[in-house]
Amino acid sequence: ILKYITVFNWNIFLTFFLIMVVFFITYMIFFRNENARYPEIALLMTILMLSGCILVLQPVTCTGMDEQIHFMNAFQLGIKKAQLISNAAIDNVVGNADWLNWHPMSSYEEHLEEIHSMINLGKMPTENVGSGYWSIASVGYIFQTFFLKIGLLLHLPFYICWLMGKMGNLLLYAIGMSIAMYLLPCGKRVFAVIAIAPVSLFICTTYTYDVTVTVFITIGISVLLKMLLTETKFNRKWQVIYILCMVIGCLPKAVYAPLVLLAWIVPKEKYNSKKEYYVFRGLIIASMLLLIASFALPVLFPSGGNEVAGDSRGGNTSISGQMSYVLGQPVAYAVVLARNIWNSLVDYVIGRSIFGIMGYVGAVTQPILFALLVFGVALTDNYKNKDVRDIKSKHRISILFCIAIVLAFIWTALYLSYTEVGNMVIAGVQARYYLPFIFLIYLCFQNNKIRCNVKVENYQYGDRRSTSKVLSSIYFLNLFVFSE
Repeated sequence: ILKYITVFNWNIFLTFFLIMVVFFITYMIFFRNENARYPEIALLMTILMLSGCILVLQPVTCTGMDEQIHFMNAFQLGIKKAQLISNAAIDNVVGNADWLNWHPMSSYEEHLEEIHSMINLGKMPTENVGSGYWSIASVGYIFQTFFLKIGLLLHLPFYICWLMGKMGNLLLYAIGMSIAMYLLPCGKRVFAVIAIAPVSLFICTTYTYDVTVTVFITIGISVLLKMLLTETKFNRKWQVIYILCMVIGCLPKAVYAPLVLLAWIVPKEKYNSKKEYYVFRGLIIASMLLLIASFALPVLFPSGGNEVAGDSRGGNTSISGQMSYVLGQPVAYAVVLARNIWNSLVDYVIGRSIFGIMGYVGAVTQPILFALLVFGVALTDNYKNKDVRDIKSKHRISILFCIAIVLAFIWTALYLSYTEVGNMVIAGVQARYYLPFIFLIYLCFQNNKIRCNVKVENYQYGDRRSTSKVLSSIYFLNLFVFSE
């Protein structure tokens, strides 16, 4: 750190960063007791402040994985116009995404130059592009598209429009995760630490449908835990909220469909009647099957009977070829699947990949620090109201079984579409795909053997202060641009 301190000059980005850090620390000190009573508000403020730093400090390029693809999907999504007018700024960040990702800015002056360049290029209209078609995956772009189109309709500088689209994801993530935390009956502190992990906050400042997936599935999981661990009845209101959240969360990525079955473990006594119990269970199964069919049927029954090609970025891929192997040698494939999941399990659950990879920005400095913080909070966060029950062993097993099925779906989907035929190492799977259910994994392995007797306000203050120090140093060393 001392090496860097001697080389930067005072500038607007450093000023903004320091103001946000000071404001955050001041907020945590002066509202210490209030944050303990309303941890969801503390989480909302934390996400807004820390993600705001990332939004301003990150390069003016597509920094997220495949962000150029997601941006174009959000930009082209519309209701009326068949043709949309592109501009030179869009052509630059999308067409040159691969080059720009590996040639990041290296000075404060270059950062300013890139911002001015995007503003100027945004004034130059280029060719028309076709309006995108609505599909089930389009649900994941609605918030980004809404904010992006508002900026374009108001004829704001394109750099501001670019940030507004990302702000749509940021606000969705901040508000959605706060709602999920409000509904949670236990594990609020470990939930908050995972929600503000570097990878989580980074993703919510990029163009992607992963935020929609994570937010809505997480709210559905919170509803499930509320039904399991409290006396709240699983009435029609909660049933509708659960099924809507889980379905919306799974629409962009149907591989998470088995998570809908989690409500199957809610006991019969929580329903108002036996009829309601059986009807809702049938609705759960129907929803899961429809979601699975949305991605399985096109693969099993391709249009015209032609061979289905895989993702060209994966190399010599063929969905049809891989499917033939899976169906022809199920035992051999099961061994390949189990080996790949097991070999990456530690890194994808508690390691560098799940907490320390920020897209094309790369791995954060010392990701092990944040991993240790999450692990420590998971061991000691046993705070809950007296009327909240512990998760039963049979429910833990059922939850982990559903997660195991989802893992098999995720890895199989990438094996079919992104892995070259005959390759025994499954390519394309990233730890961020575990984010929608990573909290459940930690919660299932919690136990009441370790008791923490620190007052909840002191515990949360210490937890959030430690988190803010780690994150501030990470963002300072990984996103801040030093003048040469």
